[in-house]
Amino acid sequence: MLVRKPAVAGQFYPSNPEKLRSIVISLLDAAKSNPDPNVNGIVVPHAGYIFSGKVAAEAYSTVRENRYDAVILLAPSHFEKISSTSIFCSGEYSTPLGNVRLAQSLAESLVNENISIVNSDEGHLQTGMRKEHALEVQLPFLQVIFGDSLRIVPIIIGQQELSFATELADQIAEKCCDEKILLVASSDLSHFYSEARAHELDTEFINAVKSFNTQEVQKVIQQNKAEACGFGPVMTAMHAAKSLGAMRTNILKYATSADAGSQNRENVVGYMAASFTK
Repeated sequence: MLVRKPAVAGQFYPSNPEKLRSIVISLLDAAKSNPDPNVNGIVVPHAGYIFSGKVAAEAYSTVRENRYDAVILLAPSHFEKISSTSIFCSGEYSTPLGNVRLAQSLAESLVNENISIVNSDEGHLQTGMRKEHALEVQLPFLQVIFGDSLRIVPIIIGQQELSFATELADQIAEKCCDEKILLVASSDLSHFYSEARAHELDTEFINAVKSFNTQEVQKVIQQNKAEACGFGPVMTAMHAAKSLGAMRTNILKYATSADAGSQNRENVVGYMAASFTK
């Protein structure tokens, strides 16, 4: 069995299991967002916990009391250029908190090579010195919240255009209409601008997400009014969540790396937490 071992433990989050669990619980306990049984999708950042953990916890706090048949994780590929949507269908993901099992039947049912959704480990595994983190850093939060009941469908999105997002979202909606699923879209916002400029760019993206309209998200990206490394996952989650009954977006928290105590306010990264609710 193929086990995708943690690539950024000890870098983006603690490698010690006890310390990791304690930090995640502390972040969740400090979150101000209330649990919401109607959430079927969230948007979360994927930086190191010291920078974006408080933001991510606001989204995860909304599902802390819920139970799902499966969690579909949607993440971009930062380092490996792939031309398809890559679903890890066989094996397990591993973190210091243990191995995470797949919702294998659901994962396999989503594969549709006619629309470039493939069963592959492409984009998931460590390639040389390049360590993909966008999906991995979500797992400890999910492990703490859902424990042994957690089953995931890990998806790396190689092409982030709206057409690809819509095709994948439609496939998810079709195969999951009888399942209770949680969609998790992993994305940071603008990178390495002054804090003032980051706020301008990120406000455009946040407003587009708040509109609950994937075309608005695509437009602000295409017009260079905003940046988000995982805009494809966000559009996919938004479209699928809407197809599965969500009615609106809730913006839960926004912050930058400077808010986490960084002294550098000229090269910040933006982070957003949001939920899609029925």
